[in-house]
Amino acid sequence: MLDFRAAEVGGGFAGPLLFDERGRVLDPGALLALGARAPLGFLLHGFNVDRSAGRQGLSEFGRRLRAAHPDLAGTLVAVLWPGDDLLSPLTYALEERDADETARRLAVLCTRTLRLREPPSFVAHSLGCRVALETMSRLHAAGLGAAHAVLMAGAVDADCLARADRYRACVAAARSVAVLHSGADRVLRLAFPLGDAVAGLLFGGYTRTALGLAGPRSGPRREPVPAPTVSALSLTRFGVGHFDYLANAKAARYAGDVLAGTPAPEYR
Repeated sequence: MLDFRAAEVGGGFAGPLLFDERGRVLDPGALLALGARAPLGFLLHGFNVDRSAGRQGLSEFGRRLRAAHPDLAGTLVAVLWPGDDLLSPLTYALEERDADETARRLAVLCTRTLRLREPPSFVAHSLGCRVALETMSRLHAAGLGAAHAVLMAGAVDADCLARADRYRACVAAARSVAVLHSGADRVLRLAFPLGDAVAGLLFGGYTRTALGLAGPRSGPRREPVPAPTVSALSLTRFGVGHFDYLANAKAARYAGDVLAGTPAPEYR
């Protein structure tokens, strides 16, 4: 477990510190040695998740993933980042900056500290999908790229995978990018457009339907979603809501299938 947080709730950045599954801080040598345990798979929580909730949610999801795929190669690393605030959820528009800063720090860790030679993979939920995509973009620019990515309930614009000015290049270069989305996601249906609009007013950009609600869409200039790299699966018929992913054994099994390179993974 990799912790970039400076406080239990809200706060800025610190560390990072590496913890074991029991919450014990490991010595700096363990962090340096993490690069030798590749391939790495980073697990990322979303917005309005404090340290304790992030630790619990990602730990449980990781255990379910491992139970479904005990032979999965490499190491799963849960990433805790300050995507919350004492005033959350009112501060959503400001948390996009923290997502981007987390991505910058994670990319630097991968390329400079860990000196990875093998592309890592990502499993992310909600605003954590922005952290994953921003990290993938930075790694791609550094010549490392990403292996696989699973984006669950993505709180990012639905066309961001296709747009050349967003994540098209790093997505097209990945081995696979799987999107789990649901029309039953009321958080992304009702709250995301407002938060995204405020973020656009403050920092630039524009508002579109969320990736985790509608699935991947073509870009505003008719840029197509990179195929066959990107696959998408709608969970609307299962009634999956925004908070039904990390606690879901089916989602964990699906994510494990993707990381293992299983052709046409199923939600089962």
